[in-house]
Amino acid sequence: MAKVKRPKTQQPPKQQDIFQNPAFWLGSGGMLLVLIILLAIVANRSGASAPDVAAVSGRFAELGAVGRTVGPEDAPVKIVEFSDYSCPHCLTAHKTLLDPILEYVEQGQVYFELQPIAFLGEPTVQATQAALCAQEQGMFWPYHDRLFRAQEQYGRSAFTDVRLKEYATDVGLDLDAFAKCLDTKKYLAEVQRLTRDATNQGVVATPTFFINGQKVEGAIPVEEFRQRVEVLLP
Repeated sequence: MAKVKRPKTQQPPKQQDIFQNPAFWLGSGGMLLVLIILLAIVANRSGASAPDVAAVSGRFAELGAVGRTVGPEDAPVKIVEFSDYSCPHCLTAHKTLLDPILEYVEQGQVYFELQPIAFLGEPTVQATQAALCAQEQGMFWPYHDRLFRAQEQYGRSAFTDVRLKEYATDVGLDLDAFAKCLDTKKYLAEVQRLTRDATNQGVVATPTFFINGQKVEGAIPVEEFRQRVEVLLP
C-alpha cells in the first residue's frame, strides 16, 4: 500500500522577545522601564543610607544610655541635672560640663540623669515635649544635644514646630511618628509634671544639679564641678 505523503506542518514564526527588540528600548516603552529601574535603584540607595537610630546615638549608645539616664545605677555618685532648653546658662553647662560628667560615667563612677523642664515659656514647653517624643524612639540624647545647638543657632526662634521637626530629621528619627507625638501634645502633661516636681524639689533656676543630693546651682567652672564630684568618690 502506498503511503500518503503528508504536507509538512509550518511552525509559526518565532516571536522576538520584546526586550531584545532595539525599537523597544528606543521607544517610549523602553524609556519608561529604564526610568522605573533607575527610580528603584535610587530608592534602594536612599534606604541603605538612612541613619540607623541606634548608631546615631554614638557615645551615649556605647555608654548604655536608657531614656534620660546614663551610667551604672550602683555608681558611687549620682548627678541629676534640671535644665531648660531656652536657658543660655544651660547651654553653657551643656557645652562645658557634659563631657566631664561622661568621663566619670565611662569609669563607672557616675550615674547621670537629665530632667528637662520648662521654666522659660511656651517655646521651652514645645522643645521639652519634642525631647520626650525623641525619647519615645530611644533618641533623647542626640535630640537633646540638637536642641541646645539650635538655641545657639537661632536664639529665641529655635523652637518653632517646623524647626523641631527638622531637628528630628537631623538626628534620624521616624518623622511621621515624631510629628504625630508632637502635634497631639502627647507629653504636655508630663512636661508640666516634671516642671512642677522640680519646683517642689527647690529648683528655682536652671541649670541646677543635685550631686548625691547636694544642690549646686548654675554653670559652675569645670574645676569646681570636678572637685565636688571627686570628693564623693571612694
